[in-house]
Amino acid sequence: MNEDSSSGKQRLREKIRGATASAILEAGEAVFAEQGLNSARMDDIAARAGVAVGTLYNYFADRTALIAALVDSRRDELIHRIDKALASAEELPFQKQLEVFVMAAFQHFKTHRPFLTILMEAESAHLTTAKPRDSVRALFERCEAVVARGVQLGAVKADTLVDYAAMLHGCLRAVFTRGRICGDPVDPTPENAAALVEFFLRGAGSSG
Repeated sequence: MNEDSSSGKQRLREKIRGATASAILEAGEAVFAEQGLNSARMDDIAARAGVAVGTLYNYFADRTALIAALVDSRRDELIHRIDKALASAEELPFQKQLEVFVMAAFQHFKTHRPFLTILMEAESAHLTTAKPRDSVRALFERCEAVVARGVQLGAVKADTLVDYAAMLHGCLRAVFTRGRICGDPVDPTPENAAALVEFFLRGAGSSG
């Protein structure tokens, strides 16, 4: 067997392994959202992914490992989505940059709402040994970065007594929490993103 053939087969195996892992993660997200983090059955996740239970365990040792991998995967996806959005908006006025940032977060919330909801519940109830706070911290760090950019551009106050990154993060988290509490999530539309940015930059006080 020549080197090119061996390398090609290795790449194919890696591609198949990656696709299988992705299918298990997608199935895990759906089943955890439906059944809860501690009630979900690994058999059901394997069936949803279309793999044998033994195959699932070849990829993830147990439920905790699968949850941790999901947290890592969704956190990485959030970071990639936001960083890509911010890079694309770098030449825009800061208010528009902030709207692009908020829209990226909104879209991530919408795509993974059921799983993120149970992660928030797990975080408050300490139901899992996975680290849902990692995703929260990833979003907060992006809030810090975008606020720092605003300060640099003169669009956000350079006030060391006020944590504007925490305020922006709180606004985003409040929008997501509203859907969990009220059952009426905010749609990830440009209009809603603009409204949140307007509130963050100028407050909710009436001009009258």
